[in-house]
Amino acid sequence: MLLAVETALDKLSDAEKQGTPRGQLLKQFKNMTDFASGRWYLSPEQQIGLRVYRAIIGELTNLPDGQEGGSPNLLASFIADETAMLRRQRVALSESQPSLARAQVLDW
Repeated sequence: MLLAVETALDKLSDAEKQGTPRGQLLKQFKNMTDFASGRWYLSPEQQIGLRVYRAIIGELTNLPDGQEGGSPNLLASFIADETAMLRRQRVALSESQPSLARAQVLDW
C-alpha cells in the first residue's frame, strides 16, 4: 500500500509540475491499474495498491471540466487535495510500521 501511495504521489506531483491534462493523467493511472491487475504473479498484498489507483481514476473521471464560467482550475485543486491526503496516508502507513520508519532513518 505504501508503494502505491508513493507512486500516486509521484505521478500527481509530476502532473502538477508539467501541467498534464486531465485526460492524460487519467490514462496514466488506468495504465498503472491495468499493469498491476494484469499480472498473475503479483500476490494479493501487492495488488492492494490498486485501490489507491482506482480511487484516483474514479475521482478524475467524475471531475467536471473546470474552465467554464471563470471557475478555478479544478484539476489543480484536485491534485492539491489528493496529494495532501496521500501525504497524510503515507505518514500513517509509515508510522504503523516502525521497522520501515527506522530503516528510512538509517538510510539517511
